[in-house]
Amino acid sequence: MHHLDDDPYVATRRICAGAYLDREFRRRILRDIYADRVRRVCPSYGFDLIPVIRHAWRAWSLDALRHALLAALLVAAFVLSPASAVTVVGALGLYYVIPALGRLATDAWAYLRHRKGVPGEAAQLGYRARYVFYQVLGCALLISAAGLSLLGGRAAFALDLGRRVVPWPVRGTLLDALLIVAGLLAVNVTLAIGRQAAFQRLRNPVSLQPIVPSHRMKVIDLQQFHPFSVYGNDEPFVGSGDNIVTWSFAQRLVHAKDDPDEPDRPFSKPPFSTRKLIRTLGDRIQSLERSRHPETKLQNLKVNHRVLLDGIYAARFLPDLEGPPSKDTIRPSSSTSRCRETRCTSSSPPMR
Repeated sequence: MHHLDDDPYVATRRICAGAYLDREFRRRILRDIYADRVRRVCPSYGFDLIPVIRHAWRAWSLDALRHALLAALLVAAFVLSPASAVTVVGALGLYYVIPALGRLATDAWAYLRHRKGVPGEAAQLGYRARYVFYQVLGCALLISAAGLSLLGGRAAFALDLGRRVVPWPVRGTLLDALLIVAGLLAVNVTLAIGRQAAFQRLRNPVSLQPIVPSHRMKVIDLQQFHPFSVYGNDEPFVGSGDNIVTWSFAQRLVHAKDDPDEPDRPFSKPPFSTRKLIRTLGDRIQSLERSRHPETKLQNLKVNHRVLLDGIYAARFLPDLEGPPSKDTIRPSSSTSRCRETRCTSSSPPMR
């Protein structure tokens, strides 16, 4: 049995797999991280962002190639055999409309049994019914027009230099339609095999190596492991996931009480410095790596400095943001509204 702690690439591998399986996730990687040149990338804890972006581009390329081949095939079919192409397009439309019709029927039945009388339900169900009806009607008209062309269009011939020529709008046969469907299936199956092959290559650690071929990738590689994290008020860390819930760790410092009924006596001055607090927290967290108890031991645990910098003050730290900062810059100091220092932990360190 392969233990997860023995594989330093497990987090990166799973995120790369998500780029192949989830189109919306892949789109957010490329849009919010790679294409956003204004904002800095969020910290990468336990994974490497460079292989993730490379595989997101690879998955996007396969998807774009599939759409381009399908579009080219349909255009060629429409030029050579328009009636057959229209028939195939109408049939494909029904392929997507029929499941929507089934879901509509299921929701309508549930409405009649359980949700009848709920405000707004009838109007929403009626809107969906009209939308699906228009889709079915459009597909039916396409198939009917194409079918009439295929069955009776060849009776309308035009003379061209003594030869019979079928007019272009009614060119096509049922065999042509079947050949178009076979071509569409071949494109989808071939690209699906290619995507599965790229997906399987994730098992090889070589495919997860942090290759940085472009200037943008070098910038992302620098920023993801940089000790400075610049954030904004609207969306603090682009690419770090959806914000589910937030909370505060603010604690009121009071003197120890001998009597539980004694009122709280807050400190007039903090009993410890920020530097001592950060150092103590780092030592306590790092001790979990050496813990003898299996429930508290964290293998490969590494504690690093992380400075959270408000974006409106980023210009003052520009030299440190564009390269490795000096030790004096990131040493523990008093926290302010401009920058706050935290201790970052990772149980699977970055692959370097």
